[in-house]
Amino acid sequence: MPTDHDQHNDHHDPVDDRSPEELRKMAYEDRDIDMSQINKSVVAFFAFTVVSIAASAGFYLWAAGHIGPQPEPPTRTLRLAPKDAPYVQGNVTAKKDIKVLRKEENELISTYGWVDKNKGVVRLPIDQAMALVLERGLPVRPGAPTLEDARKNMGSAVPAPSSIDTTKTGSPAEGVSEPQ
Repeated sequence: MPTDHDQHNDHHDPVDDRSPEELRKMAYEDRDIDMSQINKSVVAFFAFTVVSIAASAGFYLWAAGHIGPQPEPPTRTLRLAPKDAPYVQGNVTAKKDIKVLRKEENELISTYGWVDKNKGVVRLPIDQAMALVLERGLPVRPGAPTLEDARKNMGSAVPAPSSIDTTKTGSPAEGVSEPQ
């Protein structure tokens, strides 16, 4: 009948059956670790840490007394560019500049004017210029396919000139006159 001791030791360790001399021949350690050596190492580590902290604090206090406080570095003052130099000031007037630019550009594309009076080149409002292009068409290079060729190839995808809405600007040639 098995005992309580046998039930807890179900495994059998073959090393337990060998003699200490046989184990030494097989290069087994026959002694435990020396805990006193580990304890000394741990105490030495913490002692070294405490001494290092104390030495650092002492050096800091010594250096602070011998070196003394350093004077504050001089502060730089920012000089602004004069008011008559807007390009140097950067983006100070950007919103105003953009508004002025847009106003000038809108005036250029919505009024008549001379581009080169000696050569007879005029500027038309953009709506009038688009209407003239629709009426007259764009220049065509020799041998290029015509609108009729495009209609044949694409069917109803190409609108006829009569189906273009000119109600916004009137008839394409209406209102075109020589600039003042």
